[in-house]
Amino acid sequence: AAGMPVRNVVLDKPSFGIATEAEEDEELAEDSKEIDERGFASFAETVGAKSMAEMLEAAAAYATCVENRSQFTRPQRMMASAGTKTVSREDGLRSFGTLLRTGRIEKVTRGHYSLADTSPYLAEARRLS
Repeated sequence: AAGMPVRNVVLDKPSFGIATEAEEDEELAEDSKEIDERGFASFAETVGAKSMAEMLEAAAAYATCVENRSQFTRPQRMMASAGTKTVSREDGLRSFGTLLRTGRIEKVTRGHYSLADTSPYLAEARRLS
């Protein structure tokens, strides 16, 4: 229409499957509202999860069994919300990658994962719940 200012249209850059840090932080904020912090801390202590990978797997088991989620976003987000804030993003991603490679965690859809039935933490979570 005449007299209307011309707007430049800027297309979003393709992400190629890599979430930006802002998106990661947004998802972290969403997940942090969802986990029962005291419950998870107690569960992690009960099952003896110590290393980063063990804590991630325990977080996944907690989400699956105790909170009845069939899938979850990266469990280090849930874990970070459960008071283990000393974890660097890189360490979390590395440990999460290890769990994926070893088959402890399985990808369901982009950004959503499920815990393998073979997880000892899942067996323990089922026993406790």
